[in-house]
Amino acid sequence: MKIRVNTQELNNAIAIVYPALASRAESSYTRAYEFIHVLIGSSRMTLTCFNLVMQIETTIPVSTDSAYMGEMLVPGKMLSEIAKKLPADEAVFEQEQNAVRITSGAMSITLQTIDPDEFVGLTSPDYDAKIKLQQGVFKKMVKQTAPFALKDDTRPVLKGAFIKYYDDTLELVALDNLKFAQRIEKVVNVEGEKNAEILVSANLLESAAGILHDSEDEVEIAFSKQNLIIKAEHVTTIIRRMEGNYIAYQSIIPKEYDTRVILNRKEFYSIIDRAYLVAQEDKRSIVKFSYTDNYLYVSVNSEIGSFSDEMPILLSGEPITIQFNARYLLDIVKVIDEEEMCFEFSKKLGPCAIKPVSGDSFFYLTVPVDR
Repeated sequence: MKIRVNTQELNNAIAIVYPALASRAESSYTRAYEFIHVLIGSSRMTLTCFNLVMQIETTIPVSTDSAYMGEMLVPGKMLSEIAKKLPADEAVFEQEQNAVRITSGAMSITLQTIDPDEFVGLTSPDYDAKIKLQQGVFKKMVKQTAPFALKDDTRPVLKGAFIKYYDDTLELVALDNLKFAQRIEKVVNVEGEKNAEILVSANLLESAAGILHDSEDEVEIAFSKQNLIIKAEHVTTIIRRMEGNYIAYQSIIPKEYDTRVILNRKEFYSIIDRAYLVAQEDKRSIVKFSYTDNYLYVSVNSEIGSFSDEMPILLSGEPITIQFNARYLLDIVKVIDEEEMCFEFSKKLGPCAIKPVSGDSFFYLTVPVDR
C-alpha cells in the first residue's frame, strides 16, 4: 500500500502530536509510546502520540492506491527529524513487513516498525458535560492562569490547574505559595450535566492550549470521570485527571478592602519593568510602592543602585505604602490585556487583589514582602 502526503501537512501534524510522545524514561515498561501511531484509511492519515498522561491525535488528508486500512507504529523522534528534511513537496509511505519505506524526491529511507497492538491509547469515553467556546478565548484563559501553578513537588496538587464548569460559566484556577490566578468566561452548554470539574496538570494544559488558534473557531471541552477532552477541528487532546482534591481557594480571596486603585496597565508594567533592572540584584527583587491621592511613586534601593518613577492613578480609600517582589507583579501584569486594571489592598497588608475595573473575568492575588 502506498500513501502520498504533503510534506508540510505531515510536518505540521507531527509537530501537533509530538508534545505527547513519551520519552525513554516515561515508556520504561513498553517502548510503544516512543512511537507515533499511524492509521490510514478513507483518504486520511491519523497520527497519535500518548505519554500515559496526555494523548494528542490529529488527522491529515492523503491519497492512497488502496481502500485497505493500514496501521503502524513508527519511531517518533526519527520520523519527526526525517519529516523536517524531506527534499520534495510530497512524501510516499509504503508499508512493508515490520517496516515503512518513505520516499521523497530521490531520497528513500526505511524505518523499522513494531506491532501496533502494543500501543494502547486513550479513548474518548462517556462524559459528564460538554461545552464550547472560542479557541482564542480558551487559549487566553489557559495562558493567564496555568503558568501560575506550583513548579516544584512540595505540594503536588498545586502543580495542577483546576477547571470548573457551572451555570454556563467556565472557571480556571491555578496558584502556588505566593500567587493566585483565576479566569472566568461564559460558555455554551453542548450536552450533558450543568456542573463539572477536574484537576489536570497545568503544564499539560498549556501544551494542549498551545495547539489551538487565536481565532473565533470553536473548541469543544468535555469532562469525563478520568479525563479532560479538548477537541478542535482535526485535533483531539485527552489529559488524564490528577489525583487529589484541590484546595478550597475561595477561602483565600479577600472579602473587603481599605484601598482601591485604578491605573493604566501598560504604563504600570513599563515602570515595574524598569524598576526590576535594579531590583533583581536583590534576591527578593523588592520594589516599594507608595499610593497617594493622585500618584503612585515607585522606588528601589539595592546594592547596585537606586530607582524612582511615578505615574497618575485614581485612588479611593486610604493611601498606602507597600512592597512587592517585582518579578511576581511582572508575571501577572504581562498576561492581562485590559487597558486599565484595579488593585485592592487591606490595612492588614494581606494579599493584594488585581482585577478588572468592572466585571470578574480575571482575578489575581500576590503577597507583599517585608525588608
